[in-house]
Amino acid sequence: MSKKYLPSVKRIAKVLEDSRGYVKFAAEKLGIAVSTLYKIIENNPELKDVITIARESKLDIAEYKLEQHIHNDNLTAIMFYLRTIGRSRGYSDKLDLTVDNLNSDTVTFNIGDIPVSHEAKALSVELLRALQKDIKGSNNGSGQ
Repeated sequence: MSKKYLPSVKRIAKVLEDSRGYVKFAAEKLGIAVSTLYKIIENNPELKDVITIARESKLDIAEYKLEQHIHNDNLTAIMFYLRTIGRSRGYSDKLDLTVDNLNSDTVTFNIGDIPVSHEAKALSVELLRALQKDIKGSNNGSGQ
């Protein structure tokens, strides 16, 4: 039984860099199965880093392109940016409501990233559930 050819880690790293982190393309260029390459990568932190760096580079390019579209007054790009990056300022299609510590004298909940506190006696669990249900309904377009 002959041992299968496996390229060196240095060669794999170079091919992964050249293929911008696309494992399928790298495997084809190396002449090995994609599953084999994934196993090699999984067991090698250096190769994982190569893929991470390649993906971060692509993300930088995508962000740069998005910024170009924003500067060119592309409304879709502007809206996307506001819904994602501007979410903490209230630009969102949905409202996140989380409730903490219902068993204390003060109930703390967050609407988006904004913390709000109320006396537990003044704000019942049923009211919070109704508020959450109402908010979900209005976000799904089923509001009044």
